[in-house]
Amino acid sequence: MELSLNDVARLLNAGERQIRSWIDQQGLPHFSVLDELRFNREEILEWAATHHVPVRAAGLGGDTHPRLSAALDRGGVFHDLAGQTPGEVLKELLSRLPFPAGVDRELLLQMVVARE
Repeated sequence: MELSLNDVARLLNAGERQIRSWIDQQGLPHFSVLDELRFNREEILEWAATHHVPVRAAGLGGDTHPRLSAALDRGGVFHDLAGQTPGEVLKELLSRLPFPAGVDRELLLQMVVARE
């Protein structure tokens, strides 16, 4: 999904000046179309995770935040996960989640640990 500068500013809860600074100083991925900055949403989310920049919970659709009650209603809430380190706990969590056949759980674990 292609985003504008304004979209990315809302997504990352930052001003346009901050976004331009991240482009210049921290390699925020972007491209130009007719001299206008454009962004790939997946690349922005990956960059934000790597640089520990919070992303607006509702994405591009406002300021709503997910509620714990909604997560509990959906199910899939795990407690008492075994592990002494964050990596061990995440590995335990990923072992309990239902993924489609063919998902590389080790690669997914590496990506999640890198994000943390």
